[in-house]
Formats: sequence, C-alpha cells, structure tokens
Amino acid sequence: MDSTDLAAFTQHFDPTDPVWNEAFDEAGRCLRETGPVSSSAHGGLHVFGAFEDIRRILSDPETFSNSRGLSIIPENQHVIRRPTDLDPPLQLAYRRLLDPYLSPRRIAGIEGQLRTTAQDLISGFAARGQCDAATEYSRPLPAAAFVQFLLNLRPDQVDEAQQVVNNAVFTTDPPARRAALGELAQWSARILEARRRQPRQDDLLDAVLHNPVDGAPLTEDEQVSILVPLATGGLETTASVISSSLLRLALNPALQTRLRDTGQLPPQAIEEFLRLGAPVIMSRTVMRDTEVAGHQLRAGERVVVLLPAGNRDPHEFSCPEDFDEHQTNRHLTFSHGPHRCLGSNLAKLGIRVALEVFLQQLPLFELAGPPRFRTSQSRSVDSLPLRFVAA
Repeated sequence: MDSTDLAAFTQHFDPTDPVWNEAFDEAGRCLRETGPVSSSAHGGLHVFGAFEDIRRILSDPETFSNSRGLSIIPENQHVIRRPTDLDPPLQLAYRRLLDPYLSPRRIAGIEGQLRTTAQDLISGFAARGQCDAATEYSRPLPAAAFVQFLLNLRPDQVDEAQQVVNNAVFTTDPPARRAALGELAQWSARILEARRRQPRQDDLLDAVLHNPVDGAPLTEDEQVSILVPLATGGLETTASVISSSLLRLALNPALQTRLRDTGQLPPQAIEEFLRLGAPVIMSRTVMRDTEVAGHQLRAGERVVVLLPAGNRDPHEFSCPEDFDEHQTNRHLTFSHGPHRCLGSNLAKLGIRVALEVFLQQLPLFELAGPPRFRTSQSRSVDSLPLRFVAA
C-alpha cells in the first residue's frame, strides 16, 4: 500500500474506502499511532484505536450511547436493534431475557451436534486435497450452530439465513443497505411467525415470542428487533474469526503442528485467536461534551472505536502482532462494558470446535492461493483457498 494513500486514509477515515479492505491491519495501526482522528466521512467521525481509549468509551454508556445505533454508514431510518441499540437500564432487562439461553451450560449442550456438523463439512472436501475454507467450512458451521441448534430450525433454512445476514452486514451503498436490512427483518419475522404456530420448545425463539420484558409482552416489531442483531453476530462475525484463525495457521506451520499436538485447544489459545482476528468496528453517539485522550468531543457527535487496532496496542499486549497464548489477554473482540457481546459463549464454542476438528481431521495445510477479503464495518474472509499437504 502506497504510504501517501495510507496517510490520506488515516486523516479521512471511511470504512467504505477500498484502502480499509486492502490494508486493514496497517491502516488500523496507523490510526492507533496517530491518535484520535477526526474524519468528515458519513457526517463526521472521531476515530479511536488505542486500547485504553476504547475501554473508556465502551465503559461509559451515559456519555457514549448506543441509542442512535452502532452503524457508521448512515441509515435513512434508524431501526432499533434490541438490546444492541439500547442503554442501561432497559438494555439490561433485554439481556436478562436472553442470557439463560446463551449461558455456558446451555451452549455446551450443542457441542456434540456441532462437532458432527464440522466433521460432515470436512468429509465433503477432504478427498479433494483442497478447499475454500471460508465458503465450505467457516461460514456454514456457525450458521448451523445458530440456525439449527440454537433456533431449532430445519437444515434447509441455513443457506437463506447465511445469504440475508451476509447482505445486511456487508452492503455499503445506503439504498441497497436499507433494502438488505429490510430483507433480514422480513426473514426474522417469517421465522417468528412460523414458530408462533408451533408447540413451545423452551428455546431462544420461544423466549423472544412468549417472555415479557419488565413485565410487558413484546410487540412483533420488538421481537424482530431482537432476532436481527443475534443473527448478524451469530453468523458472520464468528465465521470471520474462524477464517482468520485458519489463515494464521496456514501461514505458520510450526504453530499449526504445536496446536494439533495438544488435541483439545487450551482456552488461552482461543482467546488469542479472538484477539488477533477481531473483525468489528463500531460507533457510539456522544451525549454530553467531554474529552478522550485530550481530544474534544461535543454532544451529538459520533465516535468510532477500532476494536482490531485496540487488540494490537503495544501498551497493553507484550507481543501485539504475535500469537502468544501465554500473555495477559484482555482483548476487546466481544466489546467491553454493559454491551459486551451476548453471544460470546456460542462464538467461543464455534471457534474452538471448528479449529479442533479441522486440525484433528486434516493433515498440514497451506495457502493454495491468495485469500480475498471484504471489509466495511466488519471484516470478512470471502475466500480462503487451502491445500492439504500429504504427511
């Protein structure tokens, strides 16, 4: 990447700029090292990449609110996503509704099904000696985890869910983005309506349909607004971390061999893959005049926090660019504070199972061609061609 282009991007940050896709890690580093940056893009943004600055912003919802949405790319009509676009105390009431169905104990119950699905996916390409890990493995596995095992939907509904979520996450043209978000909302409404006519199953969908929040039943629009952010987080962001982890392993045969020999991956290794593979950046709205790191902010302005850049801050991590499961790891991949990711237990299980089964079932693997990325407010590995090396 030309240094002039990178410097210009740093001063005029825009997640729809091709530079963000082409030089994601380098651009994040430059933004972090430059310090808070003000950009005129999308109505004006203040961009933060330092670990402690991000933690401060995410810890203070009274000053940095979710109530006007997390989207950096403007939406003509803001659609509330619950509990993502709410602040405490109402946000906490919605979390209480959903937490029991995303608890470690509840999520652990789907591990066997998830392992079988991972093995089935691998059996579809292992004999070829190669695969596109992004499209044939990283995406369909968390999609199955969410659609089949968490929502208890049919296997033939997985592909549609993947498509509508992918469009909603990565479409950047404003009119097309509104249409994509509308399609995701319609998909969610159809899923809920179909379940409404079925016997109760004591799962997450039934909780959304039948359980009250603060003593009041949810409207149909409120029910849809819960399912939309669960779908985007449960499918695309987990898939991105799985693909980025497989890419890291393909580029590091020694790490690949070492982790393969451990059998079950240690929790610290999963946290390190999460740190280095963080795919998401997000926005907050400033509710009162304040300053962060000497940078003045006015009420009504928007800040952007670069979670991937914060995860590589040398002031927090002793080996910021290296995979080191022994270092202290307070990564920001699941956000921080009251809005920390609801689905983190599901994501961790999906990542662990995906990597363990891939390492156990397949020999040493390497890149068979250049990976292809797509980046806006979230980073996705669109294509990851891998070749299996005979032992």
